[in-house]
Amino acid sequence: MIRKRYISMVHKELTYNIGYSPKVSSYLAMFENNRERLFHQLKDVTDQMLDYTPNDKTVETIGTLLLHIAATEKDWISVVIDNQEPDNGIWKYAIATRFDDLKQLKEKGLQFYLDKLNETREKTVNRFRRFTDEELKEVVTYTSDTFTIEWILFHLINHEAMHLGQISLLNKVHKLKKI
Repeated sequence: MIRKRYISMVHKELTYNIGYSPKVSSYLAMFENNRERLFHQLKDVTDQMLDYTPNDKTVETIGTLLLHIAATEKDWISVVIDNQEPDNGIWKYAIATRFDDLKQLKEKGLQFYLDKLNETREKTVNRFRRFTDEELKEVVTYTSDTFTIEWILFHLINHEAMHLGQISLLNKVHKLKKI
């Protein structure tokens, strides 16, 4: 017996933004595509799922990962590129992922994390308006490390995509545990 597979075809393309230089517009389109995929992953997330972790000491919750995504973008853009002072406050729960002192922020609700992600992205998009294609090749120094601005943008795209995979897996594990 031969089984037929029906594949629905979906058209995907990056949306480029007018008012940005070509390369900057391309990076911004990739940033926005990642964020769209992240928000799609969150559409059915409950508060219980936001706080779920198989191990509170070693595995971040979805909420902690969301705050980490926002904080990392915020730090690379404002602290590393624009040389501003870091803002610790609530962000202290976001940077320490994968260290011995993992802090989990819980019971905040999805809107709290969406607000942090949107607030950070708005600032990032505003900063993108000032970038030129030539500026992407500039080297910035942070502590003793050096990075081109283009590498930082590339890293942020990969960073969010990597944590998107973790969030997807945590969603699946949480749903399996409920069965």
